Amino acid sequence: HHAPSRTMAATATAATKLVIAASGDELAAASTAFIATKSAESIAAKGSFTIALSGGSMPKTIAGLATATPAVDWSKWHVFYSDERHVAIDHEDSNHAACAAMLAGVPAAQVHTIRADLSPAEAAVAYEGDLREAVKPAEG
Repeated sequence: HHAPSRTMAATATAATKLVIAASGDELAAASTAFIATKSAESIAAKGSFTIALSGGSMPKTIAGLATATPAVDWSKWHVFYSDERHVAIDHEDSNHAACAAMLAGVPAAQVHTIRADLSPAEAAVAYEGDLREAVKPAEG
């Protein structure tokens, strides 16, 4: 077990916000407001917003993004999945399948899914490449 470097610890501390909600509804409202605000800030600053979504209860928790304030500009979103399974995107175990209706306004090319047509190892390499391309710093 190694202690994080001071730089990593400072960065993590500055970017971390802990929210304790009294109920699932309160958590959903806080999560939705947080994501909508971060989305608007990112789009204003750099013209796009990149998010990694997980599965489980998360899709239901943030379903309120469809009517969030500030309004979400889905056309500027780039979506990844943080714990997607190596299954077809329409499979019942796919996190993408659980999120697809909510993400209907995101251009298909900006929703990055695991490629089930590749081996798991090949799919992981391809997905890493997609992620690196989407978040690479601008040159100049």
